[in-house]
Amino acid sequence: MKRLFMYLLAVLCAVTFLVGCAKETSNDSLDEYLQVASSQSQKEKEAFEKELKAIESEAEKLFYYQQLDTEMERRVYLQFVNGLQKRQYSIEIDSVSEEIYTRVYFSVAHDYPEFYWLTEEEAMANGIDVLDLKEPTYPGDLSSVRNALEERANSILAQAPTGSEYEKVKYFYEVIIQQTEYDVEALNNDNITWRSQGITSVLLDQKSVCAGYSRTFQYLCKKAGIDCIYVTGVAKDGQGGEFGHAWNLVKINGQYYGVDTTWGDPVFDQAVGGEATADVSYDYLCVTDEMLGRSRVVDKDLLAYWGSDYYYQPRELAYPVCADNSLNYYAQKGAYFAGYDEAAVLQYITDQMAQGNTKISLQFATAEALQQMVALVTTENNAVFYALGDVQSYLYAYDEQTYTFELSDWY
Repeated sequence: MKRLFMYLLAVLCAVTFLVGCAKETSNDSLDEYLQVASSQSQKEKEAFEKELKAIESEAEKLFYYQQLDTEMERRVYLQFVNGLQKRQYSIEIDSVSEEIYTRVYFSVAHDYPEFYWLTEEEAMANGIDVLDLKEPTYPGDLSSVRNALEERANSILAQAPTGSEYEKVKYFYEVIIQQTEYDVEALNNDNITWRSQGITSVLLDQKSVCAGYSRTFQYLCKKAGIDCIYVTGVAKDGQGGEFGHAWNLVKINGQYYGVDTTWGDPVFDQAVGGEATADVSYDYLCVTDEMLGRSRVVDKDLLAYWGSDYYYQPRELAYPVCADNSLNYYAQKGAYFAGYDEAAVLQYITDQMAQGNTKISLQFATAEALQQMVALVTTENNAVFYALGDVQSYLYAYDEQTYTFELSDWY
């Protein structure tokens, strides 16, 4: 019995020893696993922060990112952009307020025209909440559409002038106007308006409204390395009417200028009561704040879009000043007159005739100078007949908002 007991004890001791070894091995494995998991988590966190830092280096140059007041807001902005660029269906977004989510959403939409789906009806019609950032909805055809947009934009850029930034800006202005039909139906149909808010409406559908025109201009400038801001506000049609509108501010050689491709489109001009014409209007190419202020009022707050139905703390946007008039199209052509100088105007008309032009356009700096020009051309047997080459008749037109004047169809 003693031997048997000792044998069983030895067996039990052996089992105990083995179990003890197994437990020790399990603890080591768990510790190792936790260390690996912690290390991996730290690496992922560092990689994530590195991604945000890379986006920040780009976003720091963008207007609406700059307008965000706090580091918290800017971090949510960077998180949202990072997730959209990676096309994530679940984006890590810090917990903040509904107002911040809305302000960040619009800031990203205004700074990144390539995220065209952010301004479609499905995304915006019912307001913005945290799920719009954390769980975004992407178009089912996103890959094919983005490829088509890139191909179209690259084709335009390949044909752009290789000279100055002004020449590129003017080229983008012309291309958008010439290849896009203003969607007149959208003026009275919200369903159509929603579909025309992004760059796809111009670059692919070739039919759009002001938001599509302006975002496309911003997109092309951005791809060309030219700073450009998308701006919203209210426009006046010159007949007492007002409506929501969008245009751009573009930076050329360190100076900002106003650009409105929509109002350069003759189809739009006709839609709001202007005269029918087939020509591109250059009245809103690289103009000043003073010029823009005659016909529009900029939204002072990013969330003004929602009107009084949405409560938010007003925060005025600090838009750059557009004070330089040297790139005004008429100034570039020598057709800009600071005041009414009849002799200089008549000489300009004579020179244009000598160059074989069939339409003569010029611009005045003041409404008074324009009215003096109108008074001249409406006077019987005035000097304009002789400046045009002793003609019998001519047509004239003028714009009381841009102070431009045009002569045509003389004989």
